[in-house]
Amino acid sequence: MVAPYGMSFPEPILQLLHNKKYLGMVVLFFIIVLPHFSFIGSAADIYINTFGTSEQKFGYFFAFNALAIMSGSYAFTRLHKIIDSRRLLAISFVGILLSGMLMYSGIVLTSWLVIAKKATADRRKATEGV
Repeated sequence: MVAPYGMSFPEPILQLLHNKKYLGMVVLFFIIVLPHFSFIGSAADIYINTFGTSEQKFGYFFAFNALAIMSGSYAFTRLHKIIDSRRLLAISFVGILLSGMLMYSGIVLTSWLVIAKKATADRRKATEGV
């Protein structure tokens, strides 16, 4: 297999592995998308079996989530022409942090709060039955 610029196959990969900035960005984006793919893998079971959401309603939630992700990606492609990518990434992380803090505070009713209440109620039922 011939790689660009006349390099053999493993050379471009080895060059990337020696590029610290590139590896940093790969790790950073890996950390960002890991929760998203965890959500994709477990959301149907949690929403349908745990929360009792109908399959149709879950489909609407999932479609809205996909639309939001596509809209965010589209907005990023437009905004990075105006704002430096690193600054835009930093702004995104601040938004994620503030959103997480808002959800953790309990001001906004989230699925995590519902799960915690259900778990404590199930634990109380289990200890009372003993």
